[in-house]
Amino acid sequence: MKLCLLTVPHTGTKFTERMFWDLGYHAYAMVDDPKDDKALFGGHTVHPDQVELAKRLIEDRGFPLIVTLRHPYLVEKSWIGRNKSVPNMINAFYVLGDLIKEYDPYVLPVDSPMREHCLELMREGLNLNLRTNWKPTNISQSTYELSPDEVTPSPEVQQMVTDLYPILVPYYDLKADA
Repeated sequence: MKLCLLTVPHTGTKFTERMFWDLGYHAYAMVDDPKDDKALFGGHTVHPDQVELAKRLIEDRGFPLIVTLRHPYLVEKSWIGRNKSVPNMINAFYVLGDLIKEYDPYVLPVDSPMREHCLELMREGLNLNLRTNWKPTNISQSTYELSPDEVTPSPEVQQMVTDLYPILVPYYDLKADA
């Protein structure tokens, strides 16, 4: 089965890819068209061309969509630590929110108390024996030991969390955030 993975960078992309690699899946860019049945097409929501290609794979070919989540406050801290543009991150989250509303994908919130339940839903829905120890990968700017209440988000990210509340609240305790 061929799959699409679209993520906001630093929300568990490599971590999620690793679960599929462990099952023999191979990573492909959204521009590839392999004959490989174990193809995992990966892209980031910061790249509009990758999002459009993924939409075509989902709509025209019926590829299941998988998205990852991390609490936006922690993602912002990670982006700042890497000198990345927070406005680009915010836009990527809005794009992700639209994808979730439009396609009802498998959501893997890597830092949420709901992650085991979400992984189980993905296992069952995809009929794949996905396993993980939840150990983060690619953690040069590690924010994985932090909780959202240990960071001070920018007003812009606070507003984004408020705007995306319906998308985020199934996975995170946002009572104090929104």
